[in-house]
Order: sequence, then structure tokens, then C-alpha cells
Amino acid sequence: MSLLKDINTPVFSPEDILERHWNIKDATLRPIASGLINDTFHVRDLDGRGFVLQKVNPIFDPGAHQDLEDVLGHLKSKAMRVPELFPTTHREYHVVTSEGTYRVWRYLDLHSFDAVNASISVASMGALVARTHEALLDYTKPFQRKPRSAHDLPAYLGSWESARDAHQDHDNFRRVTQIVEHVCNALEELPKLNLEPKVIAHGDLKISNIMFDTQGEAQVIIDWDTVAPMPWIYEMGDALRSWCNEASEDESPRLNMQTFEDARSGYLGVLPHAESWWDQALFGAATISFELSLRFATDALNENYFGWDPSRFKSRSEHNSMRAQSMYQLGCLFVEAAKR
Repeated sequence: MSLLKDINTPVFSPEDILERHWNIKDATLRPIASGLINDTFHVRDLDGRGFVLQKVNPIFDPGAHQDLEDVLGHLKSKAMRVPELFPTTHREYHVVTSEGTYRVWRYLDLHSFDAVNASISVASMGALVARTHEALLDYTKPFQRKPRSAHDLPAYLGSWESARDAHQDHDNFRRVTQIVEHVCNALEELPKLNLEPKVIAHGDLKISNIMFDTQGEAQVIIDWDTVAPMPWIYEMGDALRSWCNEASEDESPRLNMQTFEDARSGYLGVLPHAESWWDQALFGAATISFELSLRFATDALNENYFGWDPSRFKSRSEHNSMRAQSMYQLGCLFVEAAKR
């Protein structure tokens, strides 16, 4: 199947895109708010069938679509349950239009959450990630996407400095620069992370990217746009940043160490030889939290990247400033836990 189909068209709505390329007519669309990067909609057609439509953020280059399809195909061959793309009428898995790149997923009759709660099994989350890492150990197909600087702290610091220099008259400038000063001081105190082993990583294992059955058991990992080779400490550091925080990214953080222990137990139940990988896991989570604080702070001045909630905040800058503060505080909590 071809990777891309360039289409020169006038402006179309998401409903038009669905009908034109997937023959899904008269559908009702409901925005899904949990994603910060892609625009995502729950779709229901006249026959009651469910789908998920995504408008993919242009930060993902064309090769990322092929990588996603190849990795999911590999996982499926290993009897892993994976999200399934719904082909267009031309048997393509995504289309490029004048409004952006779109794709459609078959609806999963499962549940997602924005934070860990008592109804779900954290151990099953750890086990699912371990099974995924294990299934990808023999994945050897070259990645098509351009190399990304995921978790490249110097690059994030450079982006911050550019934003700082360009927006010194911003209303939130003083507040945001104070947060970043604290973040940089905290980063200097962290130990050097062991970047081995490397795994084929999902790259964004936040809680909302894991789907659960009615018994609270983790079943499927979704949103594979960031799949790439990556140090394990970054993959699980990002997961733990999300899983162990009982609050949302824009609230005062609440660290739950029992979640950490349950995740570790579930993972090691599948890959017992990985015990030493977890030695720096809390420092890894702190690093990712501080890194994310920098990224939110940068967008608090640039105001052009992360999604935001206009029903709760008066501007993208205000929302991202709150996120930056929260992620800095969360990183400090992980550091304290690691030192105990």
C-alpha cells in the first residue's frame, strides 16, 4: 500500500474528510480532549459503528506513519493486541490533504483514564509494557522517520533560550523564567543517568495512552506516533511521571509510591532479568518531569505547540505556565523519593 496520497482540495471539515476518503457518511464527531499534540475525535456513523479520527500534528514527518504501521504489524504477529487502522476507500491508512494528515482507527471498546485510580491494575500496566518491550526485541526493520531529538535536554534548553530572548515583553515572562531557573538548578543536582539498555520504545506511555477492560486490566497501548529506539530509562521515566502522579499535569502533584512499586512488580513479573534497570527509575522520572516543565515553559512564551483548555484558563500561556510549575514540583517529589 502506498504511504502517502497528496490531494489538492479546497478546505474540508473533518466530516467531509471522513466521507470523501473513508466513505463514512453523516457521522457525529466528539472531540477527545486528552491528547496534547494530535486533534482527535470519537466518530459514530449512522450504523452505530465507532471510529477514532485523528488529524496528525505536522511535527511527525511522513516516515513516522510507515514506522507506526510496521511496528504495529510486528506486535500483532506476536499475538499482542494493538490498535487497528481503518483503511480508506483506496486501501491507504492515512491521507494528506490541504488541511493536514488524517487517519482513522477502529474503535476499541475499552476504557481510558487521565490518572491512575483504584479501579485499575497498575501491575497489569507494567506487565503490558514489559510484554511490548519483549515482543519488539527482535524488531530489526530500519526506521523511516528522520532521527528525533527525543529527551535531548540541550535541545530543549536551546528552545527555551530562544523563546526567552524573543518574548521578553510577554505578560508571563517573569513567572515563567523563575520556574525555569528552579528547573535548571534541580537538573544540576541529578545524578548522571545510565542510558543502557535501549529498547524499541513507545515513547509516550502516559496513562491516557493505555486502554483497560471492565476489570481494570491493561489491554492495549495506543498513540504510537513516537515509537523509536530509546534508552529504557527515558521510556519508563516518562511512564512513571504520568502513572505515579495522582493529579493532572496542571494541578499540584500528588506522588503515589505504591503505584511505582506495583508497576515495577508487574514489569519484572514478565522480564525478571530487568531488575537492575529500575535502580535509577525514580531519577529517570524526575528528569522527564523537569524536561517537560521546560517544554511547557517554552510554549508558555511561544504559545504555538501544546493544546490548552480555554474553559479553565484565559490563555495558552496561562495553562502552560501552570503545567510547567506542576511538572517542576513533581520532579522534586521524585528526587525526594529516590533519595529516601
